Order: sequence, then C-alpha cells, then structure tokens
Amino acid sequence: MAENEVVMRGDGNYNKNSSLQQVAVLPALSLLPSLSTQKLPVIVDYGCSQGGSSIIPLKTLLATIPSGSSVQLIFNDRPENDFTTLSRTIKDREADLNRNGELHTFPSMVPISYFNQIVPDNTVDVGMAWSTLNYLETQMPLAPTADLREMVRQRAVRNVKQGHADLVKVLALRAREIKKGGAFIAGTSARPCGEGSHIASSIIGLMMGPIGAMVAAGRMTPQNIMAMDPPAHERAMEEVNSVFEEVKELWSVESCFEKTIVHPAYEWLVEELKKDDGSGKEGLRREFATRIVDWILAAFAGFFVKALRSGRDD
Repeated sequence: MAENEVVMRGDGNYNKNSSLQQVAVLPALSLLPSLSTQKLPVIVDYGCSQGGSSIIPLKTLLATIPSGSSVQLIFNDRPENDFTTLSRTIKDREADLNRNGELHTFPSMVPISYFNQIVPDNTVDVGMAWSTLNYLETQMPLAPTADLREMVRQRAVRNVKQGHADLVKVLALRAREIKKGGAFIAGTSARPCGEGSHIASSIIGLMMGPIGAMVAAGRMTPQNIMAMDPPAHERAMEEVNSVFEEVKELWSVESCFEKTIVHPAYEWLVEELKKDDGSGKEGLRREFATRIVDWILAAFAGFFVKALRSGRDD
C-alpha cells in the first residue's frame, strides 16, 4: 500500500495557478458561522497548501469578530508542503488577517497530514478544508494493465472504498478537535452519479487523450501507465451521504450541496472571443489551453514526473 506523497507545486506556483480553487470557496461563504461571542477563537485551515484559497473565507470569518479581540489562525498541511510560500502569503496578507490592525491575530503553521490529529481535543471553533479532501491517504496498487480505460475503471472501484474510509477518518478526527457547537466547512471536487461517471473526472478526462497518444508513439510504457495513478478521488454525492450516515453520532450535517464551478480561464476565453474579430482566435485558444495545463500541473507536476520516471534506473 502506497502513501500519498503528492504535494502542490512549489515556489508559489500553486498560488499563481489556483484561481478555480479560489472561486470554488465562494458558494460556501454563507455557511461560515459568526464568531462574535467566542473568546480567543481558534480557526484551522486543513490542507491549506500555499494559502491562496484561505484568505477569502478567513476574511469572512474575521469580519464577525469584535474589534480588539485576539484570534488564533492555524494553517495546516503535509510536511512536504511549500511552507515558505505559505508564510509569505500570511505576511503579504497581514492587513486582511488582522483587519488593518483591529484584531490581534496569531498565525501558526502545523506540518502534519490532516489524516492525523493536529491540535488537542476540543480546541477549535471553526475548521475549514478547501479543495483538499479529494486527496487520499493511501492507495492499493492496481492490477497491471496496458489499457488506459481499464486502469481508470480499476481506480474508480478501488478509490470509492478508500475514499469512504478516508473521509470517515477525517471527520472523526475533526470531531475530536472541534468544540461542541463548532463547525467544519469543506468544499471538494465532485463527480456525477451513474455508471461510467468515473470517466467524467475533469483532470483524468483531459489526461486520457495525450497519454494514449504517447503510448501509441512509444514514448510511454505500460509501467508508466500504471504509475499514472494520482492518489485522488472525486466523490459522488451518494458517497458523501454514505459517509455522513456513518458519522451521524459525531456530526450534525446542516448543509451539503453541489455547485458547478466554471474555471476563470474559460470565462476569460468567452469574453475575449466576443471582442475578437476572428484574427486572434487561435492565439486566444492557445492561451486558454496554457492556463488549463498550468492549473493541472500546479497540482500534479511532481506526480507526473515521478510516474514518467518509473522503471528508470536513474
């Protein structure tokens, strides 16, 4: 069984190319509770990466806290995370995090996987997790195959089981850490229900064509294909509800909904095409493709390199 070693691309690359993740937090802002009556409120962002998606929900929460209050902000991610960029994000957005000096904020960073307990019991008022719960803790190796579609099918079967166990574990851990009456708000990528829906994953769907072409050209081997197994799973709503049923003694679910989020690069393309007289159409489409590729690589570049190196002695 392999542990998840994937972290987002460093040197600030993920922050620069995570506009979709930042937009995806917006529909959940109305779910964030008021902290107006808490003494020294504690907020934890689980799996925060480089902090780009953290600022908007934090500003929403901090706006509910009386002036002059102190608040503890805990930014959590795996030890391999780019904490240098995260610390820079915290410093650069200091005015947002202390409301231009109205609040006394005390940020800290915890380099532990959120599949572990990261703070003491009953210490957190609000926990958040944005675009991170689709990553798996571990995964069993797949049966060897040179058929990309068969590999995708195998992944779906395996990941449904692992995804269930992982989300149950995460919610059980957060139930220990978060105070009674506190809240845990999370957003994650999803997939539609129904047979064959595992093919609908946006990233896997985009990957299948180029990977198939590389195999046909002899530039990738079956071993490389088997290594193309990112430790991530996009759950269907029925899977999430199954987890909620299992943890109903720990959590009361107030809201769970699906929302289609359009990548900002696509919205940009649509607007630019409206202004174009036809002469720049190809260039606009290339720029759009570049932005989408950069978005994918920001999350999976390290994993792709590892997969392509599989089987090499060096």
